[in-house]
Amino acid sequence: MGSTERLAALHVGQVDGPSLVAELREALLLAPTGSGELLAADAAGVRWLYAFTDEPALARFASARGLDGEVDYLTVYGSRLLGCGGGGPVTWVSMRGGFGSWICA
Repeated sequence: MGSTERLAALHVGQVDGPSLVAELREALLLAPTGSGELLAADAAGVRWLYAFTDEPALARFASARGLDGEVDYLTVYGSRLLGCGGGGPVTWVSMRGGFGSWICA
């Protein structure tokens, strides 16, 4: 069962939540960027960082938002994104080979 199927199963109570979070921490994800920052959204007081498991999913996200052409993104482990969930800004230190290093405020 892939990540998408596990997430769907979680919503109907068929998957252990902590094991799904552990899988997310180990997953290599594509995090779209804009103006040197991770793309994010706020909903109901929660900051959500966008991250995708493959390029087709990232392309669907871009298409749904009317973003033309290629979307800049960083390839990061889920553990790095979960570590930046404090709601503060993320400052990029460097980008090498598609991998990013940043400081979470």
